[in-house]
Amino acid sequence: MFFTFTRDIYDRGTYTPMDLRAELESSQVDASRVDQRTIEAMLSKVKRGSEFVVDLSSIEQGRALEGGQLRPLIPVRPKSRSQK
Repeated sequence: MFFTFTRDIYDRGTYTPMDLRAELESSQVDASRVDQRTIEAMLSKVKRGSEFVVDLSSIEQGRALEGGQLRPLIPVRPKSRSQK
């Protein structure tokens, strides 16, 4: 199972470290096992137009940053041969 989150695109302060911990808890992850530095690093990775995706087992194993990846919110289609 994967955990995905995006940036607070409206800058309403709705994705704070406390909010991320609550999201983790709602996904059945013991958020107390994730240190504050990791939480802040996860949040800082997400930029406009991207999402951070990580397998829940990676978070539980203490490898949230190593196991996670940034993905574009809008998938990039590969260029066809005629567009090269």
